[in-house]
Amino acid sequence: MKELFKQNRVNYILRTYLPTWNYEQRIEEIVRFCKKTDTCYVMLFTDAQHIVWNQLTIEEAEHEAANIGRAMKRLAEENIRVGINSSYNMQQSRWDHSGHNSYDYWATYSDGTCEHRIPCLLDPKLDVYLRKFYAILAKLNPDYIYVDDDHRYMLTGQKNTWGCFCDLHLRKFGEITGKTWTREVLNAALLNDQTVRSQWIDFLGASLIKIAEIIGNTVHAVNPEIEVGMMIPCVHALPAMGHNITNMISAFQPITKPLLRPCIGPYGDRDRRQIIPGLFYLEFIGHLLGDNATYTPEIETTPFSRFSKSMTTVRFHITQALLNRMNNPAISLCGYSGDSPYFEPAFVDLLTKSRGFFEGVRANAPGRGSRKGIQLMWDFNSPKASTRNVDLVTDTYWPAFVVHDILGNSGFPCTYDESPVKFLVGDTAYALPKERIVELLKSNLVLDAVAARALAERGFANQIGCCVGDAVEEFGAEECIDDKYFGQYAGTYIPLKGVPLKSVFNLKPSNDAAEISEIVNHDRKKIAAGVILFKNASGGKIAILPYAIGPNDSDLRHFICYQRQFMFRRIFDWMNPESIPVFVEYPSDFAVQCWDDGERLTCCITNLSYDDAEHIVIKLNAGTISIANASYIAADGSVEPLSPFAEDLSISGETRWRIKRPFHIFTPFIIIVRAYSKKG
Repeated sequence: MKELFKQNRVNYILRTYLPTWNYEQRIEEIVRFCKKTDTCYVMLFTDAQHIVWNQLTIEEAEHEAANIGRAMKRLAEENIRVGINSSYNMQQSRWDHSGHNSYDYWATYSDGTCEHRIPCLLDPKLDVYLRKFYAILAKLNPDYIYVDDDHRYMLTGQKNTWGCFCDLHLRKFGEITGKTWTREVLNAALLNDQTVRSQWIDFLGASLIKIAEIIGNTVHAVNPEIEVGMMIPCVHALPAMGHNITNMISAFQPITKPLLRPCIGPYGDRDRRQIIPGLFYLEFIGHLLGDNATYTPEIETTPFSRFSKSMTTVRFHITQALLNRMNNPAISLCGYSGDSPYFEPAFVDLLTKSRGFFEGVRANAPGRGSRKGIQLMWDFNSPKASTRNVDLVTDTYWPAFVVHDILGNSGFPCTYDESPVKFLVGDTAYALPKERIVELLKSNLVLDAVAARALAERGFANQIGCCVGDAVEEFGAEECIDDKYFGQYAGTYIPLKGVPLKSVFNLKPSNDAAEISEIVNHDRKKIAAGVILFKNASGGKIAILPYAIGPNDSDLRHFICYQRQFMFRRIFDWMNPESIPVFVEYPSDFAVQCWDDGERLTCCITNLSYDDAEHIVIKLNAGTISIANASYIAADGSVEPLSPFAEDLSISGETRWRIKRPFHIFTPFIIIVRAYSKKG
């Protein structure tokens, strides 16, 4: 089996649709683009998604496949390898496929409305279609066939729909549960009955596994050496569908090791605050599967020009992929409508001029398992394990994006590896084994109100120093009352105007717990406890936030602000200061990512602000570090001494450096320290 991608190299992949109506011009443009940018790989779509029918008929599939086959021969003449990007369940295209594809059942919302552009995943006719469709693609003998991120229940979360509520799904689920279901009764049960919720999630997952097996078996029956890859969507919604990534990987049956395209967050950069949390998906998948997978990280823009996403952000995203040891960026730079790869000419300049930098990042990428920071925790069984009633399907999603948003945009490094300080929120607290909880409560733990309530319900109230009451019905602001934890911001108020209703809870602290803030009404009278700190009998240091941190939070001003940044720094210092190896003290609006394998400390520092910084001041908690042992990755990819730009400001055993050079928005600055004395 030949390797899919060259080793020890950054491999650009041009991911595009090649039109049947303009083949000759486009294929030659693709060849020229690849030669100009040193791109040796192309991933071709089976359909344009945004302009032609979304799910092709068999006749159309044969027509598109012939076009791809023709391109493969031309590209082979230039030593350009080809894989295929397929989709069977997308919803971006024509609104009504009912006259185009012949299905008996269509994806159905909880209100009974059919979505005639998406087939029901249980329809037997879909099984027949998939076997024919993927046999057509496999006969082309591409290096791989990707199944796009439509391998999921696409309606989940829309109109408060969970899965598919068509008559076939209701009937099949009734056979499993021994009960007749109406849409209204089932939807209420899914939101309020843990047993039914768990059965439904397993039911949805089983249908996805079946489809994956059909696709994998069909492809390998034609050519057993073709890898079937899975494009992983926004991970935090998957647990509600019985999709835990590894179960689908097994069903697609990798030949060597799994082929994956992790999502890298927002396709545009209009909201700069979404870029750092969007890295959750890529970073978590790397943590979950490590080096036991081949990754082609998604580098997307929409609609594929600088009007939506700057080249600065594209460069940042490719850099992030490489820091996570994902060296084959799949770049969608010209849309799904058959446009030219030169549609946005700046891509050519970016990919040619930045290759040296990208190769330098790849060559110096930190090892897996060495990520440092506040440990974020989630469990795929959390929607099934939760006993709480919810109002929306999305309340059961992992609050992953939001937590990464809060910490990442406040300058705190995050990790999914083991860390002395952990941040546990939401329903995962219901899913963790009791032995794991006992272990967590002996260390340092930050909880939101949902996680605190779950631990209290499971018998750990005395270990967290708090019980959790009902949601506070009316709130005005949070008053910062403890000057140790709020410093110069003590006595100020954090506005709660944008906080969702039912998300502030009445914490009931034990007598030996400390309240460092208070929830007040509009008359500034205390109505509930705010943030609570507690040290338990096992030595564990616990911080409880009075909020339910959820995936539906749209306004995080109560978390991303000066007061909260100062508060979290003091809490993390109290728990374990080494959990934050590097922090940018000035200016405030910087993201920091850290890795430490015991011999080398690597940190990536990124300005999140539109305001340029002429210098920064960083505090290092990793140990005794000399500027003489520090270097950085220069624009050409070389590793150069940091000392010409750095000044040591250390006093009283606290290591601080001023780094004097311009810092522009989303232009990552990567520092490497190769020798230092660790604390302790």
